[in-house]
Amino acid sequence: MLSNKIIETDAARLELDERGFLKISLIDSGKEFDVDEANRQIAAAYELTNGDRYKILVDTTKSTITPSVEAKKVVADVEQKIKEAVIVKSLGNRILGNLYLKIINRRYPCKLFNDEASALKWLLSD
Repeated sequence: MLSNKIIETDAARLELDERGFLKISLIDSGKEFDVDEANRQIAAAYELTNGDRYKILVDTTKSTITPSVEAKKVVADVEQKIKEAVIVKSLGNRILGNLYLKIINRRYPCKLFNDEASALKWLLSD
């Protein structure tokens, strides 16, 4: 599953970390994070992981982009995800993230974190 390949979409940079998880870093590009963007990220994740199941770290700290509700539903429904840690930088993002966690049904554990170290500790704990 490990690769040095990086794929960029309109709103994110995706890469496999040598510790065995997929990292998505959201970027400020001025583009929308809509369903089409969600599908581009899903296709990139599938390519990077060869369709295998994976843990995922999402870093939102360098972006002001907020995915649309429809896009959130699309990315939440990815069957290959095992566990997801999301790093947020502001109280507003935390409030929106917690609301998202309550309204979107997922088949895998997902938690919000303020820093990468805490997120990685939880993500890699099993």
